Amino acid sequence: QRVARLLQGMYSCWGNTVNWYLVADDDTFVRPGLLLEAVAHLDAGELHLIGSPMSSDDFTTAEHYQQHGSSMHCGGGSGVLLSRALMAQVVERVLEPCLKGPNRTTLAWYWDEVELLGRCLYELLRVNCTEPGRAISAKVQSKADLTIIEDYIGRELNGNWSRLPWATLHPIEPAEMRNLG
Repeated sequence: QRVARLLQGMYSCWGNTVNWYLVADDDTFVRPGLLLEAVAHLDAGELHLIGSPMSSDDFTTAEHYQQHGSSMHCGGGSGVLLSRALMAQVVERVLEPCLKGPNRTTLAWYWDEVELLGRCLYELLRVNCTEPGRAISAKVQSKADLTIIEDYIGRELNGNWSRLPWATLHPIEPAEMRNLG
């Protein structure tokens, strides 16, 4: 439940003074300008959960699925962006029932990702994870993936990392982050 505490802390610090809240793993390379560009057409006063959508159905308990149906959570560790309006609802209405309520999924080790920001958020607010009209993240599953990205940047973008179309890359080792910018 570390993300629940993180969300409470972020909201108590910034409240409604910011439009977007980002939650990302510590091994995620983030380009904030591209994130803001990707969501510029969205109203932060509406409920938006932005990330890499994944079906929660395989992890949902049968009872919860029967009662609430299918849902999408933001997966992969590459970051979740919550609008100002959604963050207010999560902290004021969602966290307590999610923390005290019954298990909605079978994945205790992914509680934050699938249970809280997936099934529970969907159950209480009917919000699913979506992309902002284009993919904003890339998953780096191996050194070979990173090499492919580096080759692409060298070949297609003339070595200019700032032209890379993704706002987040995950997972990235600390030494590689320094090379990214």
